[in-house]
Amino acid sequence: MVTLSRRVFQRVFWSNLAGLLLAVAVAWHALEDLEAVTLAQDEQVELAYLLESVDKRESHHFASGTLVFAYLPADADRATELPVLFNQVPVPFRGELEILENEYEIITGNYDHGTYYFAKDLAVFEARESAYGRLFLGFIGAVIAVSLLLAVLTARQISRPLSRLAREALDPASVSGRVDENYQERELRDIAQAVNRYQDQQRLFLTRERDMIAMASHELRTPIAVVLGAAEVIEKRGRLQDDDARTLERILRSAREMSENVHGLLLLRRGATADERQAVALRPLLEQLCGDYQQLDAANEPRLSLEWETREPFVNAEPALLRMLMHNLISNALAHTTGAVNIRVSGERVSICDDGGESSMVPHLMPIQSQTEERPVGLGLYICTLVCERYRWHFKVDPYGRGQCVTIHFADKVHK
Repeated sequence: MVTLSRRVFQRVFWSNLAGLLLAVAVAWHALEDLEAVTLAQDEQVELAYLLESVDKRESHHFASGTLVFAYLPADADRATELPVLFNQVPVPFRGELEILENEYEIITGNYDHGTYYFAKDLAVFEARESAYGRLFLGFIGAVIAVSLLLAVLTARQISRPLSRLAREALDPASVSGRVDENYQERELRDIAQAVNRYQDQQRLFLTRERDMIAMASHELRTPIAVVLGAAEVIEKRGRLQDDDARTLERILRSAREMSENVHGLLLLRRGATADERQAVALRPLLEQLCGDYQQLDAANEPRLSLEWETREPFVNAEPALLRMLMHNLISNALAHTTGAVNIRVSGERVSICDDGGESSMVPHLMPIQSQTEERPVGLGLYICTLVCERYRWHFKVDPYGRGQCVTIHFADKVHK
């Protein structure tokens, strides 16, 4: 993933470099054109002067530091009177030739019943061109260095306030504080103000939720405690008939279960704390749950089975949440299938598998897709996923014969 500062740096640097190359190309073309025009004008002036100065009836040969000139009448012997420089040059001709490791601009043509030969040594122009080339290279290097520095400074100037704003907005400590709105850029100031408004709304929402949880904790626990207390008083009196006693026992069991569920839900809404975890023995918990299901319905006794691959399994969790998790999974399998339900504890996981029975064609765990995981439909099973997320346990649903198998992978060892 490309950072904003890197992207700004690349855009600024490559834009400056493209502009530099375009300017250098235009300047170099203009320099070459100016050199060619200047050289052509000088040659025309020099050639015209030389042609006017010589006697057209005789052969002439003139050489200086940079010029070589020859004129031959029509009847002259070219092989003997023409300088070696022009031996292989056709007539007429105009162009640059490299002769004896030197670069010459050569012009030949017919003039007044004769032939003229003109050569100009381009060493001075070549030296000047090389000097200009080195100057251009130095200029290009300097501009590249300046462009690099400007690109770095521009990228830092743009990305630094954005990075600062991102750190303040994403910092967990900023939930109780505010993002600094003192930015020179109007866009960043608007973003900071929007983040502060959002955090204010979140703080208000959290305050209302805490107040609601506190009130719900009192309002829900109080009537449940009254029901439990009154039912226990009636049970201690021992004045009920057998049918009434069994009914009262079901009321007590349901009230205790409701109390545990309310306690678990409030714990889930309160958030995880390190103090709530304790080593909970799985064997008595699962045996008690299976005993309750068998006592509730005699038909559950042959359906439930427990298998232990770990002798003394323990899990670090809040007891009410762990009980709610196991209760919801086992009761879901018993309520939605008619076949056997097998509970296996092995290594670091607990598996609750059912063979489906007559309702095997209707899966009772329907995963719904989210961005990161699958969550089952139903309040009880959704609470199971919340408990697993709280302790970072892995909740997995797999096909199992005609039924399904739910596996909970614990983050901590379940054996002790």
